[in-house]
Amino acid sequence: MAKEERSEMPYSAAEETSGPARPKDWWFFELWYANRELFKELIKHVVIFGLLFSALEGFHRVLNGSHLPAEELALLNKFHFWTSVVLFVIFTISLTIKAILYEIGVRK
Repeated sequence: MAKEERSEMPYSAAEETSGPARPKDWWFFELWYANRELFKELIKHVVIFGLLFSALEGFHRVLNGSHLPAEELALLNKFHFWTSVVLFVIFTISLTIKAILYEIGVRK
């Protein structure tokens, strides 16, 4: 009888209580493998935006550490700010358009 009870369980109780959760049980992987295209687009946008923003921030820190005159640094700070704003707006509009197209059924 013990053999029958054991065959019904996909994994042992010891595996369930010890260690981290199995990857297929994590919500992120469940959404990814369920082929939810909108979720995948969101992740792509966040990663690309993060990489570009990190690059902008890195250049900004390097330029602030340089020995440029105050007038040039002020101009570069303005450029950095407006570049960040434009980057955010472009990615927000792009994701919004993709979400709308996905919801009305144009993109699947």
